[in-house]
Amino acid sequence: MAPCGFEIAQRNPAGPIRIAFFFYDLAANSTRCGTRATARPHTFPAKDDLATTAAKLALIDAVAVVISNGLGILGVTPVEKM
Repeated sequence: MAPCGFEIAQRNPAGPIRIAFFFYDLAANSTRCGTRATARPHTFPAKDDLATTAAKLALIDAVAVVISNGLGILGVTPVEKM
């Protein structure tokens, strides 16, 4: 089985910065999606499609968990609110 990105980053002296950039990109991309939804409020929440709205909210929660866990890997305590 091929090593995952985290295993490669752990063996590489520049590994932590690669992990930090991964989470930075994830946060930037998820924010970009949220900005698009704000610019087109008719797309989120989907009034007639509760399943799509639920899926979008679940994705937002999942991204938050991944970023929080990633910050924990880097030894950073995430804030609750900016």
